[in-house]
Amino acid sequence: MEIISKNIKNGFSGVRVDGSSRVFVDVGDNPELIALMNDKNELDGGEKSWNDFCDLLPEEMDPRGEVYIEYLYLDGEPKVFH
Repeated sequence: MEIISKNIKNGFSGVRVDGSSRVFVDVGDNPELIALMNDKNELDGGEKSWNDFCDLLPEEMDPRGEVYIEYLYLDGEPKVFH
C-alpha cells in the first residue's frame, strides 16, 4: 500500500484513527491554506496555524480527531508531519 502520494500538490495524508484506511487529501492552490500549512509559529508549536487551517477546510475534510496525519505536501513535496 502506498504511503506517500505522487498526486498531492498541497495537502496531507495519513491513516484514519480507527485504522480502516489511508487518507490522501489535496487542498488545491488556496494561498491562505498553503500559508497556514507552511507556518512554523514556534510560540504555540504551530497549533494555532493548524487549527486555523482545519477550520478553513470543508467539514468532511477536517482531519482533527479522524486522521493521524503522517505527511504534509507543499508543492508536491512530502514532509513528515511532526
